[in-house]
Amino acid sequence: MRTHLQMTEGPANPFIDDIFLNHPDVLPGAAAIHHSTFQSIVDSVEAFVSPSERISPADTIGRIVLITAPRAGFGKTHLAARIKKQLRSSATTLTLPFDPSRPVSWPVALNSILRQFLNEPARRSSDLCLFAESGHFLLSQVILSHRNAGSLKPGQCPVEEEALRSEFFSIFSPGSELMSWTDHQSRDLTRRAESNFLHVLGLSASELGFWVRLIIDFTLRGESALEPLRGLSNGEARERMLQWLRIATFYRPNLIIADGLG
Repeated sequence: MRTHLQMTEGPANPFIDDIFLNHPDVLPGAAAIHHSTFQSIVDSVEAFVSPSERISPADTIGRIVLITAPRAGFGKTHLAARIKKQLRSSATTLTLPFDPSRPVSWPVALNSILRQFLNEPARRSSDLCLFAESGHFLLSQVILSHRNAGSLKPGQCPVEEEALRSEFFSIFSPGSELMSWTDHQSRDLTRRAESNFLHVLGLSASELGFWVRLIIDFTLRGESALEPLRGLSNGEARERMLQWLRIATFYRPNLIIADGLG
């Protein structure tokens, strides 16, 4: 779904000299500037339910919001900064490093997206980054999908279902019994993944297997495990970036901002 929001002249624009960009709290009354545009975007993102409540693949389809203004320096970047701050607790805001004067470099975009996830603190644990937290959520959902399908019986997994649902961010720690079990079972868990689960996630079994293996290795070895994501071709990097964004969105909504394209 695509929405076009036109930022109109309205009241006097306080950002015309570009001196307040990315500092939404500095200027008195800044929250009132372009309020309708701001609220439309916030409402669009907050309308998405949490991934655990989604009931069909159609519920995961996103929206494209195009923001235009009469001229440069009209406050679009400032607006993006305010949106990021407003949605911090409910969505992950990511910035794509696109330069309209150059061809798109997907390896650069992939690296930028990964850096943002690696540098963003986890929502539920001060010991994790958002990349690890999103990955642990995926591991928990893979196991739960097998339990729901009956292909994994009670007692086969060393952790109870409720812990997988509510404590996924902590129970996959290195050295834990669950991580050791998941490490050994990872190939079977992904190879025999239910078709409906793969459809909702938007991945093939081999793609899921790649990311499950990488997430486990990252948990056990840190950033050196990300080596398979380096040195990719333009097309390969684009596909891996899209796959990770599907996984990340499976955990919580993502708002992707491509600024300065006009």
